[in-house]
Amino acid sequence: MAKHEACELYIEQQIKEGLEEGKTPYYIGKSISEWVEKLFETKINPKTLETRAYRQKENTSNEVKESDNQSIDEEIEENTSIDNEEQKMDRGGKRDGAGRPSKEPKEKTSETEEKTSKIEEKTSKIEETETEEKETEVEQPVPSKSTFNKSEIDWCDFSWNPVTGCLHDCPYCYAKNMARRFKDLYPNGFSPDFREDRLQAPKDTPLPKNGKNKVFVCSMADLFGDWMPSTQIQTILDICKENPQWTYIFLTKNPKRYAEFSPYPDNFWMGATVDEQKRVKPTEIAFLGIEAKVKFVSVEPMLGKIEFKNIDIFNWVIIGPQTNPTKQPDKENLISLLHQCWDNNIKVFSKDNLIGVRELPIGDM
Repeated sequence: MAKHEACELYIEQQIKEGLEEGKTPYYIGKSISEWVEKLFETKINPKTLETRAYRQKENTSNEVKESDNQSIDEEIEENTSIDNEEQKMDRGGKRDGAGRPSKEPKEKTSETEEKTSKIEEKTSKIEETETEEKETEVEQPVPSKSTFNKSEIDWCDFSWNPVTGCLHDCPYCYAKNMARRFKDLYPNGFSPDFREDRLQAPKDTPLPKNGKNKVFVCSMADLFGDWMPSTQIQTILDICKENPQWTYIFLTKNPKRYAEFSPYPDNFWMGATVDEQKRVKPTEIAFLGIEAKVKFVSVEPMLGKIEFKNIDIFNWVIIGPQTNPTKQPDKENLISLLHQCWDNNIKVFSKDNLIGVRELPIGDM
């Protein structure tokens, strides 16, 4: 997405949010003008943005009125229909099916009763035989299929967790809180757990007709943590390779282990979390040593200012706030990172509550 397109998207979003919060068009125009200049190095007259906010406010108001009028029209039409029906009844009319004589069942003859009795007797014997046969059968267990979970994460379509648990012990970890909350799903708590019963999910999950095929692998774990046996990692990677209909997204805080399994197929997106400056250098070194079509970093949460020395290594940068507890990144730090990406033509994906830019390294949303 070009910078001017991102700017336009930002303006549209901020106007909408401002109006929903009850802010005046004057205030919205002035505020957006200041931030557009900081974020996109573009000057826009506050009066122009104020006029745009005022028009959007008018359009929204008209849409609400039209919706209300439509509801009123539908209610009038429904009431009229009911009134017409009631008038028919007052004039002695009949609703569909009303007043029809019911058919009285014919009396059974003794011959018919006798035949019926014989049929019932034969049926009873057949049912007894079937029951005896079933009792002698050995019940065969039906294997249950494991499938992907639909994901609420904006930049993927599904999640798959053949491993759960992690030993990084990050204070903001959402996965750890989920494991504590849903103890029946995570019997070992947040200790690393290899879930063999989930290994066939790539094979057993039907591919959606809409083409959405991005799978976040181990959203509840770090597959490449130092504690993970190489054999288990290789098992999961092999299953992914056997099912190339999916795009697999990997994310770790230990990217140095990526070199152990490189090169990676084109449908493997390899990523690393860079939440603070100290992770930048080891991440850049690690990614220089691997072969992958898509290399990305996730700056989520953004805990401070992040400056890359070799940001052009990457195809994609995800930016997001802290969610546990919620904490927005400093806007000056956000601006700095955005310009590092834009100056090097790197795709950016940010949450809607930041600037709303939602790009992918390959394809569209």
